[in-house]
Amino acid sequence: LKASAHQIDNEIANLSFISLDDIAQSDIKHLDPSFIYTSLVKDILLELNYDKDDFKAFIKFCREKYVNAPEKLNGIQQLEEEYRQGTPIRCYTLETFFCKMLNEVLYNQDFDGIIRIGFFIKQLHHRMI
Repeated sequence: LKASAHQIDNEIANLSFISLDDIAQSDIKHLDPSFIYTSLVKDILLELNYDKDDFKAFIKFCREKYVNAPEKLNGIQQLEEEYRQGTPIRCYTLETFFCKMLNEVLYNQDFDGIIRIGFFIKQLHHRMI
């Protein structure tokens, strides 16, 4: 588990994003629209202000969404406990629904889901810089 977490830390640390300033200086006609969308969403998420209530609202949303799925409810409980005492990367590596949910909303570009989980994305970003 430690080796996997270390590998993930290294992979995330090696990611780089092009800022909107860089996009403005390049030829925007040649950029993939999904890249532009992702860059805009990332910049918006990093500008939003989150507090403890956003995490509580996310947990409430998950409990309501998975009310009939006991294994996911156990994962929600585990996430809630780990989030309070751990780091964002630790929560992401847990074998719970959370990692899958985060990847799914990002892959599908589910804006509502991205906003709901934005507190985590912002915290993870700030831990990595």
